[in-house]
Order: sequence, then C-alpha cells, then structure tokens
Amino acid sequence: MDKANFYYTNPPPYYDFACYGNLIIYAVYRESQSLINWSDSSDEIEKANYSIPMPNDYDPSIQGIYGMETLKFSALFYIKGKLFITGQKSFTDDNLFGYREPQASQYTCDSKNYYTVDITKDTLNNNNWDKHEFPFPEKRQQFLIKYDRNKLDKVYIYGGISSHYEYKGGYWKEVKDKDFSEKDGVWSTEDGINWKEEKTIDVSKLDNYYYEANREKIDIVGGYEVQEDGTPFEPSYTELNGKYYRTFNSTYPMPPIKEIMETVDRFETNFIVTEEHIKKSGYYQLQVSSVPPDKAQESDWVNVVPNNELASSIGWESGGADLFTFNNKIVRLVDYDRQFKLNTQYETALNLSEKYYNLLLNSSMSDFKKYDYYFLYYKAMADMLKIIKDKGSDYFRPDEAVTHYTFEIN
Repeated sequence: MDKANFYYTNPPPYYDFACYGNLIIYAVYRESQSLINWSDSSDEIEKANYSIPMPNDYDPSIQGIYGMETLKFSALFYIKGKLFITGQKSFTDDNLFGYREPQASQYTCDSKNYYTVDITKDTLNNNNWDKHEFPFPEKRQQFLIKYDRNKLDKVYIYGGISSHYEYKGGYWKEVKDKDFSEKDGVWSTEDGINWKEEKTIDVSKLDNYYYEANREKIDIVGGYEVQEDGTPFEPSYTELNGKYYRTFNSTYPMPPIKEIMETVDRFETNFIVTEEHIKKSGYYQLQVSSVPPDKAQESDWVNVVPNNELASSIGWESGGADLFTFNNKIVRLVDYDRQFKLNTQYETALNLSEKYYNLLLNSSMSDFKKYDYYFLYYKAMADMLKIIKDKGSDYFRPDEAVTHYTFEIN
C-alpha cells in the first residue's frame, strides 16, 4: 500500500480529525419573586439529546470516513424541527488513507454541501439525513455562520475561502485561491432549507454560530418546539385555601355574569352590551370546585366572579390561559392567541337566547329569574359576537401589553 502523501498541518501520516457526537437541548427557565422582575434560573433541564452519525470507514457518514479536517468554522445546531450540520470536508473522504496518485489532477475540499435531519426520525441513522447545497455561486470552505442574538430569527452565512491541493515536493499541499467576504454576498435562512440573499444586513452586529473551542453552548434560533413529554407550562387547575380553581377555556367572549345577575335581580329583561364588556370578558371565566379535580364532575364546577373583575382593562385575549397559585393569590397568564369561531357561535347564541326568551314569556314567577338569566346571558353573548364580527377581531386588543393578572377571591 502506498503511504499517505497529503500534507495538512502535520506531515503524513499524523493527521488530526474531529467530529460531533451529540447535540443536547437544554431549557433555561425564567424565575421571579414578584412576577414583575425576571431573571434566568440557575437550573437547566435537559429536554432532548440527539446522537449524530459517527465517521465510518466502511460506509462514509455525514461526517466522512474519519471525521472532519477540523471543527473550526463547522456548525451543528437545531433549527425549526431539524438538526443542521456542516463542516470542513476531509481529503481522506476522496483519497483513501490520505493517498493520491502524484499524476492525478488537482484536488479541492471546497464544497456546498450540508445536511439536515428531522428530529422525529432516528438522528443516529445516517440514511435519515438529507443533503442540501448552500446558495453560494461557487464551492467554498471555512465560511462564517452567524446569528443575531437579539432576534434569534435567522442564521446567516457568508465569507470563506476557496483552495485546491497541488502535488509539490512529494506531497499534496493546499494552495489558497480566493478569500470571500460579505461583499461577495450574505444569505440567511429561517428553517435551514430555504435561503435568501440579504442586501442590507450589517454583519459586524452578528454573533458567531459556528464551533468555538471555548464555547460549550449556543442559543436556539427560531425556538425549540417539540411535544415529546406533553407537559404543560402551567397546571390546568390550582388550589387555594382548600378549594380548586380552573379557567373556563372557551373560544368565545364570556358575558358579564355579575352585571347580568344584578339585572335579573331587578326583574329586568334588557341588558346593553358595550365594547368594554368584550375587553374585560376574560374575567368571567373562573370556576371553583370543593371536589378534587381528579374526582370532580362537570356539575361540581361553578362559575365564580372575582372581587376585582372590574379593576383592570385586560383584553378579551386574556381568556383561555391556565392558572397557578403564587404568594397566596390566583394568577392567570395572558393568552394573546385566541381566535373566535364567530359565525357558528353567533348563530348558536342567538338561537339559545330566543329559546329562553320564549320560555321566559310563559314562565311562572318561580322560574322567571332562571329563564331571564339564560336569556340575557346568551343574548349578551350574541351581541358581543356581533360587535366583534362587525368591527373585526383585531379591534379588540388590550390597551397595554401585560403578562398576567391576579384574581381576588373571598
């Protein structure tokens, strides 16, 4: 067998190779003593551990036969449900045992290739990884991979060099051909697959996203979304002073129960809904039970009106979020993602209000308040939905952005 004849950093056959073994995703939680001022918790929870195919001299993997020439400028990270890996191709991938015939043509390690794998697949299986090409016009190596730490929305690539190997003095030695900079183009991706050229980005404000020997951890661009354990961020119910509380997670605005009850107590059959009622509808979605949630029937949960339901102008989007107990108070996080199924719910509420109105007209005095309450409840709901339909749901946003609010309960 001919001996190795590539001269790279060290004379042959003393080559150094490198590879990645795995990628671990950690969750860093925020903590607060007041729910106002927050800081990173010192505790980290391992959310996932993804193994990477190792080098294989029988069946070359995404990391080659023996590994990469160096981890410098290489990258391994998670983005949008995928793992992304790229690095310095090794000359041994195409020249077995580091030997190339002296009479052969010039050789280059420049490449456009990188690989991704869906995290729902076996990441250790090399066959599950897909090969892609960077958007460079030409093959390169040692290009820069960066991100904006303040935005965490995109990964950027630019720069690098191109080179080739020439046979001189008994060895194949690397000769640089060209240096690339941001002037030769900057590209970005939000999903690790699709790229677009950036014309105005200031690369001096970006942080390195490629491997650095002294850095063990990097941020996640685009967020980490996976439902592996199904654990919610907050419990679906909470306990306070021996009673159990939960939110009524409706997809429609809850009518102002307390005001409707006061109207019924006056034996009135007319209640006017305002836009302010819609903005504050999140307050009318609290239920209480004296029976533990794992044993409670739906009939054990009853609506409760907090003492401070009119103390704040929380938007209707606050409805639907879960509860937790904090400093002997019930706290509810704000949910800004709710959307109403307007047409169907409007027709349903209108039909129910007509049903109870007809029952009200023929009711006895003992049933009057019951039918009056249901009539006004569904009529108010229909009126609220009609206002939203007419104005558009974007109209009803909170006057100010908030993260949570508290209930005051007797």
